This record gives sequence, structure tokens and C-alpha cells, in this order.
Amino acid sequence: MDLKKLGVICIGNFKNAEELLRKLREEEIDVCDYTKPMLSRIVVEVEERNICLTGITSRELGFDHGGLAKDIFEKAGELGLEKCFSEVGVQMALQRENVVFDGEMIISMDPIPDRDGDLSLFLISDSVDSVYKVDTDDLDPDTLIVFIQSNLQTADA
Repeated sequence: MDLKKLGVICIGNFKNAEELLRKLREEEIDVCDYTKPMLSRIVVEVEERNICLTGITSRELGFDHGGLAKDIFEKAGELGLEKCFSEVGVQMALQRENVVFDGEMIISMDPIPDRDGDLSLFLISDSVDSVYKVDTDDLDPDTLIVFIQSNLQTADA
């Protein structure tokens, strides 16, 4: 298994989702229309801390043709990887200098309904300052999925 270390970011450093969204606008980070309703449903962590992020593809987890997010996340969990908090994708976009980007990356997290009510995950890209979404039913086998590597979590920020 080839885990890609992506960096360390701070979470829990905003009071609420509204404050986090305001920062996105200030930084002129693009959010697609389907993703906007998801952002208002972000749960901001109450404890400020740093987390270590790692990435792996579903193919590397044994899903040669991609698959359902829940199945992929379950397999990753068996290997000690944890799903991300819902604010991680936005925090990665805001803390770009702390993250090694590798094309498009899917944020492992509990799905959030998009504009049409479809359960979705955040998708971020190194090519533009943006936050998009991807449905949970068919993840591409070669797109990097971001997880928290729990044995590398750091102490309080």
C-alpha cells in the first residue's frame, strides 16, 4: 500500500460554517453551484488542532474499477485510515501552502446532500482554487482520496 503524505492542516479554527464560508469568499476560492448547499452543512470542529493528511486511490485499496464510497472508506478504516471531518476539504483549499496537491482529490467524509439532494463528497483540485463535489456511488479508481492518518495526528495547534 502506497500512502501519499499530503501535509498537515489546522481544523477547528473557525467558530462556525458561516465564518469558514466568508473566508472562502475573501480568498476568492470558487465553489460550484451544486456544492454551495453542502458548504452550509459543514460541521466545524470545536477543538482547534492539527491533523496529518494522507492519500490513496481506491485502486490501491483493491477496488480496480472504483466503487462505492462507503465500501472504499470501510476498507481504508481496516488499514487504520480515518474519514475526514467535513471541514477538511475547505480547509485544504484555504491552507494550500501546507498541502501537497496531486490533481483532483476526493475528501473522505460523511456525505452531505448537494443542491439536488444527492449525497456527495468534496472534490478539490490543484489546477484551480476551487471546491467541487463528487457523488458517492462511483468513485474513480485512480483519483486520490484524502484520509486522516490517525497514528500521525499531532497535538493541539
